[in-house]
Amino acid sequence: MSEQNVDLTIKREGEGFVLHEEGREEWHLLKDAGGYSPMEAVEAAAAVCGSYVLTSILKRSRLEATVTSVSVKAERANKDGVYGFASLSIYFLVDADEKDHERVQQLVPMVKKYCPVIRSLNPDIAIKEQLEFVSKK
Repeated sequence: MSEQNVDLTIKREGEGFVLHEEGREEWHLLKDAGGYSPMEAVEAAAAVCGSYVLTSILKRSRLEATVTSVSVKAERANKDGVYGFASLSIYFLVDADEKDHERVQQLVPMVKKYCPVIRSLNPDIAIKEQLEFVSKK
């Protein structure tokens, strides 16, 4: 297994925090300061990672299909006094020929297996993938 270390620096700025990485735009964290909450950041990370993974799986399967958008909906629950995720529902919008729809549907469950963000989450969190197709032009 190869290791890839990513070093990030998060600095306090006013009422919030800002993620700094050399050569990239800043990402503002802390919702009250006009940014994203840590929970929203995790939701977004799971959705984007899932999209990257599905895109890679589709390419390796030699399907002419494109993930055009991804969204995520989180359900939260109080467990032991902490409001964490109970489930994440990830909705993929895929542009694919109708003849490939069944194959794409078969590949979507692989996202959970190969997405490092999703695999890093507590296994008690239910991950649901949903798929909708748009017509290939």
